[in-house]
Amino acid sequence: MNYLRLKQLQNKINISKSKIYADMKNKKFPINIKLGRMSLWVEEEIDEYIKFVSCGNKTEVEVKEFVEYLMSKRN
Repeated sequence: MNYLRLKQLQNKINISKSKIYADMKNKKFPINIKLGRMSLWVEEEIDEYIKFVSCGNKTEVEVKEFVEYLMSKRN
């Protein structure tokens, strides 16, 4: 499993830090994993998320459901 730090994530998806955290709070973006003070994102989840949102217009509900699905796969 590969992880992305915030700067790597921002470079990969070209979204601001504030937008990432706002979308996480609203359950529209995969949740980070905290390792001490470091925030990490699972690269495979981010890749799946990118594929999902890039193939056509998705409603907010569809995005939230997909993020919920991604997070349920962690357990």
